[in-house]
Amino acid sequence: ALRLEWRGDVRVAVFIADAPAHGYSGQGRGGDDFPAGLCPDQRTPLPTLLGRLANEQGVDLLATKLNSYTDIFYNMLAEQYPGGDGFGVLSLTDGAHKFKAAIMGALSEAVLSLIAPSADAAGVQTYDGTTLSSLTATLSASLRESLDAA
Repeated sequence: ALRLEWRGDVRVAVFIADAPAHGYSGQGRGGDDFPAGLCPDQRTPLPTLLGRLANEQGVDLLATKLNSYTDIFYNMLAEQYPGGDGFGVLSLTDGAHKFKAAIMGALSEAVLSLIAPSADAAGVQTYDGTTLSSLTATLSASLRESLDAA
């Protein structure tokens, strides 16, 4: 992710894992072939890389929770975002619809913060009188139709 060309004001990485990274299972070796946290081809510890992604590149991180096996790992991720700004964990046990709603909500808030930093999203209206939340719902429906047609 550090080698990507991060451009623009909205920078979000979505992290999906069903198991923790090496060294973050919290169960000792527990089937982890690299319990020190570094794979043979890895020179920099994961927390350092994530800290650079957050601080140097300004990338927010949304992690998905599939099970409790990743809890210790996600706690490490959260430590790279002091105060919680720029990091969140979204459980997928409630279904993909909540994941989609969270992504659309985050994008809506990010766009709003760029165009009107002190505005309240629920009350913002576009030039034709529709609210930002209804515009987001329309965009979401259009996206869904496009994906269904593909």
